[in-house]
Amino acid sequence: MTHHHPNSQYVPRLAARSRYAVHGSLVDFGTGSDRNSNTSFYVEVGIDESNHTLTRDGWKFRIVRWDNGNENTVQIHDPFGNRLIDHYLGSAPTEPMVVPFEFHRDGNDVTLVVHAGEERLEATGSLPLDTDARHVMLRHTIFGFDADSTQFGWANLQVFDLNETSSAFDMWRARHFSAEELDDPEISGEHASPAGDGMPNLLKYALGLDPRRPAAPEERPTVSLYDESLALLYRPDADAADVALVPEVSDNLLDWESGDAFVEVTEESVDGATLVRARSVESITDRSSLFIRLRAERKP
Repeated sequence: MTHHHPNSQYVPRLAARSRYAVHGSLVDFGTGSDRNSNTSFYVEVGIDESNHTLTRDGWKFRIVRWDNGNENTVQIHDPFGNRLIDHYLGSAPTEPMVVPFEFHRDGNDVTLVVHAGEERLEATGSLPLDTDARHVMLRHTIFGFDADSTQFGWANLQVFDLNETSSAFDMWRARHFSAEELDDPEISGEHASPAGDGMPNLLKYALGLDPRRPAAPEERPTVSLYDESLALLYRPDADAADVALVPEVSDNLLDWESGDAFVEVTEESVDGATLVRARSVESITDRSSLFIRLRAERKP
């Protein structure tokens, strides 16, 4: 962890990238005399390195202390100063507060996330990458008070290069998991189920679900009888184009079969989304037992 005193700190990125993620945490140590202050972390800042002046503000994560330190909020701003999120945290801390944040760029689209306690706050925007905006910056600003004993900073700062060969699933993982979690396949791996609901991450990605939250009954694939066949209904996420959803049938839960000879798949549009029905080719009367499931697999 790095502690900083009230000046701006600049950390250049290695290169301008159109697909990448930044993970880190803002830290407010709750000490010193900075009763009214902002601790801000900027991404994609433009800097004139000859004189260290700003040429572009960048996207911003901010902890704001105000009302003489009696109140505390966390904010997200776009490069034009528009406030995308303003979330009240309560009284300013008297002991260290750590607020994790995430920034994700995928082409022109960006996603910004802050974790305020148990809450995950997300904002999105669209802005082409400025190839001259190659810095991140930490800045602490004091309003009207002596700040000699101020302590603030960031922790666990990491930049992930998601290059053109990175899959959409890799981008999804970077949006939903921390740097430490991305290194742990038991949490962020495609077969892991961090929510404990039995649905692996790859399947939740393919269905557009949150991997951290147990899937609600209406979000899960549903099984029903359809013309004496066993049927499975599900709604794939159109953005998960790098993953295939494979319906399979079995009569013993050990040997599973898929393909046109075993499963008939039809699609229809419902409220602007695709609804898929996968039904067993065999009737339930043809076997003493019959099961159906949905499996996700990555496309080559």
